[in-house]
Amino acid sequence: MGSRGVPDAARALGGGDAAGSRRAPALGARREPRHRHGRPRRVAARVAAVARRCRRARHLLAPHRGARAPHPLAQPRTVAHQGAARAPVGGRRARRYTARVIHAFDLAFPGRPARTHVRAGRGALVALGAAVRATTGARRVALVTDARVDALWGDVARRVLARAGVACVTLRVPRGEAAKRPAHLAALWEALAAADLGRRDAVVALGGGAVGDLAGLAAATWLRGVPWIAAPTTLLAQADAALGGKTAVDLGAGKNLAGAFHQPAAVLADPEALVTLPDRALRAGLAEVVKKGMAVDAALFRWLERHAAALAARRADALEGAVARALRAKARVVRADEREREGGPRTALNFGHTLGHALEAALGYRRLLHGEAVALGMRAAAALSERAAGLPARDRARLEALLDVFALPRRMPPLPLAALVAAMARDKKRGARGVRWVLTPRIGHASVPRPVDGRLVRAALLEAGARATRVRT
Repeated sequence: MGSRGVPDAARALGGGDAAGSRRAPALGARREPRHRHGRPRRVAARVAAVARRCRRARHLLAPHRGARAPHPLAQPRTVAHQGAARAPVGGRRARRYTARVIHAFDLAFPGRPARTHVRAGRGALVALGAAVRATTGARRVALVTDARVDALWGDVARRVLARAGVACVTLRVPRGEAAKRPAHLAALWEALAAADLGRRDAVVALGGGAVGDLAGLAAATWLRGVPWIAAPTTLLAQADAALGGKTAVDLGAGKNLAGAFHQPAAVLADPEALVTLPDRALRAGLAEVVKKGMAVDAALFRWLERHAAALAARRADALEGAVARALRAKARVVRADEREREGGPRTALNFGHTLGHALEAALGYRRLLHGEAVALGMRAAAALSERAAGLPARDRARLEALLDVFALPRRMPPLPLAALVAAMARDKKRGARGVRWVLTPRIGHASVPRPVDGRLVRAALLEAGARATRVRT
């Protein structure tokens, strides 16, 4: 154990030694992160194929307004951070970009002074140190991240924190959904104790949605609550998970069953972090943006249709616009219903999650990413909405077309119907009358969760790819 006991605590989290700001290696010492450009030719062919199949999606064949050549992600770019060294991220020759945040707003809650400062745009991560000082007053933070994100963006975070006079201890947790286990939460508590994190200190979550869930819950429970800041690095986390205060871990019985509401002091969504995101993870994040458009914001859904080709091709400006619009859509809902009260507006954001969470649990949180499971859940919920809530067939076709353009799965792995129904029975939205679904009568307007006739549910699940078994639904 080191002088502070931090290295041993970090090893207990399964992520190796802890790294403090003093020992952060130079940025130039690491290899350039790899990224993919979305394969524009393949994207164009996919958009054309979907548009030919669906009359309502033919507008997707139109060129994106304001399109520029060459592809932005094919251009070299650098990560700039308050005068420190620059780390090349792509291209043969690095160039500096102007760090700027062009989308900024505060999420305030009626009746209390707490608020979340939201900043989305290129350069948002540069503001991490200033955000810690301004929103929490802390001069010391625990930076919770995973090994991969730490290798890509940890040095940037540590340097900007140091520039703002904020001391930092880095605690690494496992990657992905595997981090959201009670054992890892307990190990993180021990690491916070070893680091002697006090009530005047703060937690920073640097990573995807799983890291944010775990770090946020640790902050909510450590010393009965310390402030935390979300610095999301995946599209799913930037557009959805980082904002709203939901923190949780998974149990064997189901997803997100043990958690707390604990609003972050700030959310800093920097699209530069998406450059290193694999294609599959980016597509999964787009599913959550589509969900917001389908459930609560018809204007966002129409915007996604107009910019579908640019998003599928990983256009940086389109991704930045999608994140900003999704965050504003969610902020409107969270402001009206912070704690997701029974029948409140926030329950609409569970569109696609009844089946989505059940799929993740039934598959052991391994085969599907969260966004992929939500996409399958939205397809099933749209089928049920058409049969039970009056969703027009053309609106369902528009949803299916948009998900197809983003190459999100159409059919689930062949799970037994009984296993799916059993997993859905443990859903948080279940009521006295059984499993409840969030349905939508039209794009942009989801209903409160309600029971659905078992025969319709069975038909929708079989259509989605479940294996037929005899079961009561």
